[in-house]
Amino acid sequence: MRYIASVLAAAATLAASNAYAADMPVKAAQRTIAPAFSWTGFYAGVNLGYGWARASATSTVTGGTLGGSTVTGSSNMNGINGGGQIGFNYQTGAIVWGIEADIQGSGQRQTTTVGALTEEDRLRAFATVRGRVGVTAWDRGLLYVTGGYAWMDARSTVTSGGVTLIDLSSNKGGWTVGGGGEWMFAPNWSAKLEYLYMRADNVTGTAALPAPFGGTITSNARIENNVIRAGLNYHFGGPR
Repeated sequence: MRYIASVLAAAATLAASNAYAADMPVKAAQRTIAPAFSWTGFYAGVNLGYGWARASATSTVTGGTLGGSTVTGSSNMNGINGGGQIGFNYQTGAIVWGIEADIQGSGQRQTTTVGALTEEDRLRAFATVRGRVGVTAWDRGLLYVTGGYAWMDARSTVTSGGVTLIDLSSNKGGWTVGGGGEWMFAPNWSAKLEYLYMRADNVTGTAALPAPFGGTITSNARIENNVIRAGLNYHFGGPR
């Protein structure tokens, strides 16, 4: 009989324990909130575009048989350019502040032939360092304006029969302004479309004139360049 009493006591204890567990409050399921999207952080990328530039120059000859001569002219240098950029964004509310630097190789050129003489004008490279400020027009879209420092490298050559008669190289800093739009189409990846206007004044270069003329020619130019380009950026770290 003592065995039966022990079994009944154990059953009673188990029933009481189950009743207590049934009365315990059920813990609510935890909700996971995804981090807010942000443009803040460093990025790097590549771009490809098209440019159309105009160089307006005045050239003066010193010494030799043409000493004192002055020639004024202009050239249009059009073509494809491409390169890379790095930058940093900082977002406060709907406003995104940033800085960006880029360097480009350029195929912009114009070739002119007069008789036996061929002149080629080229914009070989350019670079910019710019501030940016934009607004998040929609969740992952950014519209911005930009402006800052620009540097351009130009070269003009005159050849005849494969022989270089004049080789003028010059580079100069100036300024740039523009704007564009950028869209974060995938985690950490964005695409952009951008326009820039660049200008450099007093771009000078000097070269020796061949015999029988002798002397030197000095060119002073203003270069204006318009560029429209598409780019791809990778954004490092942070919620995207």
